[in-house]
Amino acid sequence: MRVGIFHTAFIGDLANCGSLIESLYLSKHEVILITNGAGAQLFLYDERLAKRVVVKKLRGIKKLLSIYKIAQIIKSNRVDILLVPHRSFTSALVAKFSQVPVRVGFEGFFRKLFFTELLPFEINKHESQRLLSLGKSTCFGESDGTGQACQTNSLSATRKPLKFFEIFPELDPDQRSEFNSAEYFVISPGSVWATKRYPLGHWREVIEKLLLQNPRFVCVLCGGPDERNLVHQLKGFFDKSLLANRVYDGVDAVPLCDLPSVIGRAKFSISNDSAPLHIGCAVGCPTVGVYGPTSELTGFGPVGMRSAAVSYNLVNENKLSCQPCSSHGHDVCPKRHFRCMNDLKPDDVVQAVFNILR
Repeated sequence: MRVGIFHTAFIGDLANCGSLIESLYLSKHEVILITNGAGAQLFLYDERLAKRVVVKKLRGIKKLLSIYKIAQIIKSNRVDILLVPHRSFTSALVAKFSQVPVRVGFEGFFRKLFFTELLPFEINKHESQRLLSLGKSTCFGESDGTGQACQTNSLSATRKPLKFFEIFPELDPDQRSEFNSAEYFVISPGSVWATKRYPLGHWREVIEKLLLQNPRFVCVLCGGPDERNLVHQLKGFFDKSLLANRVYDGVDAVPLCDLPSVIGRAKFSISNDSAPLHIGCAVGCPTVGVYGPTSELTGFGPVGMRSAAVSYNLVNENKLSCQPCSSHGHDVCPKRHFRCMNDLKPDDVVQAVFNILR
């Protein structure tokens, strides 16, 4: 069958679609991903997809027109089943207007009017497992391979990141020798929400401690175009230090389409509760997620044997009553003290890294 996945959320949400795509692919379905520009970039080299369709939700009065336009694009692709992970009213309208025969989404207020099948949104399950459940009744047979899909890497990281190794040839494992045996790890300091960002001064200490622990380690700082200044500022801490040649600015070297491959080849990855965390887990890289206002227990925590969450409340007996305070994060700490991040010691983050490496 021709199965469409309509998902236009943040990159981290889309990274959790990998297990669903894997299971649909293993079940011999033709998979069409209808997503935004960032989602199309993330899955640009994913050979499990038959097609990537880029759509854009507009704002204001133009939003109504864009809803109808997206619905017509989905309709023109003639999918037999449409899976809709996002629970927004806009996505529900698009699904209804697309007139796809089978439309599957999660339960919610008035959603029976828009979908042919609704499934419970299980808050205690990881997001990748919740998304996987969308296809179970309509797309998967008894021997569908879903168990296998959940145990394997769910984002494709097989393509060699050519631009990355062109800019940093000394990090290419294929060029490694006894004189060039650096092992890089990835630090991703950004997030859409300010309160989800671990302070740059703390990141500096984490990087210093890791580099001093192992002379072979090299740090690659990653971030999107909106995080360029943040990465440059963090890199600037090291420019006049003895560690300057072991900290790399990867903003221009790592486009989003190559991020899974770059992280997949890293020794380990550390990030805030943001897209690189979910990408790291999806490609099987040892991954540590730093949590402040959000919780790892809402379905967006690290998943896999070689991953871990670290937060103030996880490592301290005297817990903060206000952590977590949000499911997404804020621009400013509601309590104005930001203790969940400010008081989380770099030593605790470093310890989490060595725990997963062991």
